[in-house]
Amino acid sequence: MRDDESGYTPWGAKLGGQIYWNAVNAVRDVWLEIYGEHIEVAVQGKAGFKRLLDEIKSKLVEKRGLEKIVEELRDRGYDLTDPANPDQLFKSLLAPNPSGIRNIDYITPNEFKAAVYSVADQARESGNDGEDILLDQFLRRSLDHLWDAKGLTGRINVGENRHFPRMFQWLKEVAGETDWGEGKGLKIMNTSRKGAVRSNPSGPQGLTVRLNFNYI
Repeated sequence: MRDDESGYTPWGAKLGGQIYWNAVNAVRDVWLEIYGEHIEVAVQGKAGFKRLLDEIKSKLVEKRGLEKIVEELRDRGYDLTDPANPDQLFKSLLAPNPSGIRNIDYITPNEFKAAVYSVADQARESGNDGEDILLDQFLRRSLDHLWDAKGLTGRINVGENRHFPRMFQWLKEVAGETDWGEGKGLKIMNTSRKGAVRSNPSGPQGLTVRLNFNYI
């Protein structure tokens, strides 16, 4: 029986299964970060997965981007061999790596928000009444604090990727929790200080976090 008939990939992971989907998403995230291109397939189900895989493999060959992809994945905590082709890359991605957190799905809202408050407390030690911090830097500090506090390995990159919307939503919740009417403890604003912040930005670029230590 062929792999496509049994419903399994050549590497043993079931088509549409979470472990397979995580591997595909890992490559898609890295591709977006390196090349600024979304790899999207409209077809759902097994046919969609196969088409998506073929698209990724063709792009890796076309741009000879395998080495760059592997390097970035390693930076994110994946323990990879030196794959000679896309099939070997996916096989490595499907190997268990239980100690490495590479997906925002494994972080709870309360864990992330607690890290945000801790970073604000650290910033308070400057002795100033407040501080403006670029959003990408603030998110990086929050994630690094969470990783250090819990002894986690792996890495979640900050940028225009699928992790950002959830982190941005949690940060907005902290902004709401620290809004006392007469003052805001944490405010998300455009770095230019002009105009309203978009409700669903695609990434942290152009955004800043303003901390007011009298209210947070």
